[in-house]
Amino acid sequence: MTEDSEPNPDRFCIFRVPKSIRKGKQEAYTPQIVSIGPLHHDREDLKDMEDQKEKYVREFFKRPTSKKREEVLAFIRSQEQEIRSHYSEECKLDSDAYVGMILRDAIFIIELFMRNDGEHESDFFINISAEMFALQLDLLLLENQLPYFLLEKLYSLLVPDGESFRKLCLNFFSDQMFFPDDPKEEKLKNGFEHFTDMQRAALVGDFERKESTFRHLPCATKLQESGVKFRCASKERCPLEIEFKQGELRMPELSVFHETDTILRNIMALEQCRYHDSLFVCSYVQLLDFLIEDKRDGQ
Repeated sequence: MTEDSEPNPDRFCIFRVPKSIRKGKQEAYTPQIVSIGPLHHDREDLKDMEDQKEKYVREFFKRPTSKKREEVLAFIRSQEQEIRSHYSEECKLDSDAYVGMILRDAIFIIELFMRNDGEHESDFFINISAEMFALQLDLLLLENQLPYFLLEKLYSLLVPDGESFRKLCLNFFSDQMFFPDDPKEEKLKNGFEHFTDMQRAALVGDFERKESTFRHLPCATKLQESGVKFRCASKERCPLEIEFKQGELRMPELSVFHETDTILRNIMALEQCRYHDSLFVCSYVQLLDFLIEDKRDGQ
């Protein structure tokens, strides 16, 4: 993009959550310990983590397999406008500050994922569960993302003989996956644009190739009356597979944990901003809301 060009909304994949959605639960969309990318950059309450990021960056570039920092800066500089085009909100930082921020945040994530996969087992975040959970959750928030293409490309440039970056991602977020035994690398073969989108891709799986019936779920009563089935084309289990048969509603078991509400809220915000014609997770949650009126319904 040039200074005179207009942003292309079709390129946006990282959004500031609209006020109409945020007001339901502000803290569910707001990072608590670390800012990633431009939308929460320079927040005073997150300043403490900037020193930790710099420490990770210094440690990362000590590795003999890592290329020079200047080469990485040159690559990010070459991708600056592409990176900026993924955000729905313009960042006012000048080029040098923007590139420096992206480098620091990207290398922080790569270093963190590598440590989680076995290196630096004495790391503070890896060993203190409460800190790790808070960090994992922050890295899944829609407003707190870097484009995935950038992270994967940097990793392949800097660690050419390492594990696949996608596998590192799944290992890091394994405790936050709704179907922990399901989202192998091949489950994400259609790709994703960032970590919030990765969570959605793991939930949706092959369901996007299903007919569009699921996009506008009827209420529970009409579903029961019609006996509608929702089935995946593949033989493998689809996370959102729902079937009503012989008076019984059947759906795969869903792993629910303390962070489920926050993660689902961010996926739903992403769908409403990005996937207007594929509101699969929004519809799924709406169905659950229809079915569960009080605590007895969840038993």
